[in-house]
Amino acid sequence: MDITQRPFKTILFGFAFSPSLEVNILEITRIAYYFNTKLILLHVGAKTPEKSATIEAILKTIEHPETQPEVS
Repeated sequence: MDITQRPFKTILFGFAFSPSLEVNILEITRIAYYFNTKLILLHVGAKTPEKSATIEAILKTIEHPETQPEVS
């Protein structure tokens, strides 16, 4: 896809720690890769070591590792 035809430059994905978190992150990273966009994952809530470890573990399994999102 030509950069002038990219419909999005950045995708912001807000998430909660629901049972579908892993599949949601895997899907949004696939979409970001397809559109060649920057991806920001946003969680509003307390940042804990357990939550950070969960996100890091999921990100290690994404199909396109070059699409590493920014986590906020």
